[in-house]
Amino acid sequence: MLFEKFVPYNTDQSIATSEAFAAAEVTPSSTTVATYLRALRQLMAVMRTHHTTPLIGIPVFTWHGVTSTCWYFEEFRCVHTLHRCLLQDAKLLFHEHRYKDAKVALDKGLLLCKNMLSMQWYQTPYVRCMPFFQTNYLCSVLLATKGLTLYNMHSFKSTPPAVKKAYQCTELSHRLCKSTQNLPFEHKLLAQYHHAVASHSDDPQVRLSHSTRATQLVQQHRLTTLNHVQELFTDITHINNSVHYLHAEPVKCDYLDIEAALRLCA
Repeated sequence: MLFEKFVPYNTDQSIATSEAFAAAEVTPSSTTVATYLRALRQLMAVMRTHHTTPLIGIPVFTWHGVTSTCWYFEEFRCVHTLHRCLLQDAKLLFHEHRYKDAKVALDKGLLLCKNMLSMQWYQTPYVRCMPFFQTNYLCSVLLATKGLTLYNMHSFKSTPPAVKKAYQCTELSHRLCKSTQNLPFEHKLLAQYHHAVASHSDDPQVRLSHSTRATQLVQQHRLTTLNHVQELFTDITHINNSVHYLHAEPVKCDYLDIEAALRLCA
C-alpha cells in the first residue's frame, strides 16, 4: 500500500505510513504494527483537516479476503492485529516467568479490546458480516484477555480470588463465541482454582474437598502440566487418613453473568 499515491498533501507523512505498513506486513510484531497504527491514525487526522480536498484515488484495504475503501476498516484491522501480537508477547513473557512485563502487554491488549468495542463507524452489510465485527466476538475477546490478565496475576502471586475470576471470565468468553474457545485452558483454570483454595485454606474439610476436585479435573482432562495438584492431594489425603478421617464433599466454582463480567473489565 503506497499512501502517497492517494493523498495529495503531506507527502512525507504518507511515505512514512507506507513504510510502516510494509514493515508490519513483512514482520508483524507488536512494535511494527503499533508503529503502523500510530502513523495511520496521524495520517487520518491530517485528512480530516483537509476534508474539502479530494484524494487522488481511493485505496482498497483487504482483510481475510474482504475488501473495503473505508479507512476505519483498515484502522480496525490494525487494532485487531496489534491485540494478537500483544497476546503473543505476553505468552512468551509468561513462559519466561516475567509476569510484570506480561502484565504490561496484557493491559495494553485490554485497552485495545475496549477500543474495538467502542469504535463507531458505518459498516456495509458485506463488512458487518465478518466475525471480527460481531459484538459477541468482541466481548469474548475482551473477557478472554481479562482472564489471561487475572491468571498472570495469580501465577505471579497465588491468589484464589484472582484465579477464580480468571476462570469465570474465560468460561463466559468461551460460551459467547466458539471461535475463541480454548477448553483445555478453561479446564486448567478450574483445576488451578480448586488447588488454590485448598492451598490457602486452614479448614481440613475445605482442603480435602477442593484438592480432591482439582485432582479429578486433572485426571479427567489429562492436564499433565499440573503435577503440583497431585502432590498437594497426596499430602492432604495422607494427613486426612491419619488425623481427620473426613470425606470429600462436592464443590464448585460459581459463574459470572455477562453484566458482572463486563463490569470487571471496566
